Amino acid sequence: MLVLTAVFCLFASVGLMALQMHTDRVSNGKILFRVLLSGGFAIGYAGLAMARRVRYLPVLVIAQVLIEIGAARVAGGSPSLAGQPEALQRQLTLLASLAMTGIIVAYSVMIQFLGVEGKRYFQARTEIALASEIHSSLVPVCTARSAADSSHAAFCSLRARLTSERITRSTCLRAIRYFLCPSRLSDSSMF
Repeated sequence: MLVLTAVFCLFASVGLMALQMHTDRVSNGKILFRVLLSGGFAIGYAGLAMARRVRYLPVLVIAQVLIEIGAARVAGGSPSLAGQPEALQRQLTLLASLAMTGIIVAYSVMIQFLGVEGKRYFQARTEIALASEIHSSLVPVCTARSAADSSHAAFCSLRARLTSERITRSTCLRAIRYFLCPSRLSDSSMF
């Protein structure tokens, strides 16, 4: 929710900046419409992206373009403030102040969001690290070997025993058990 609020405020400010590009008189209703349109569609884009519903983005783009075209036709032409520097200055100051306020609010809300999520992240990270330490202190280290490596080592050991001394029946049984279940015996206890 905080992210969408930040997105709304930021893109509402972009809508206000777009109004500053023209010298036409802008009514309060047009300012409100532009804020709601820019911020609302930004929330739509962000919501679709966060929900991973990217396939619906073209529908939203088409809807925005059609609404923008319709709004331009309905609004028609407003009187220009080009010959009235004081009125133009007041309008630009109002639009710029609103845009700056939107950017500041968006930044503040985003910092709040990052603080909340950062705290959650580091709490989870600390719990995972603690669980890992507890696990490593309670559970012995298990080394996994491939069948080829363990078989090769056992055959080498068996060959060395054959050449150096007489092999007993128990040694042969241990070797067979090792091949069937190598995890039950360590290398040192094999023969």
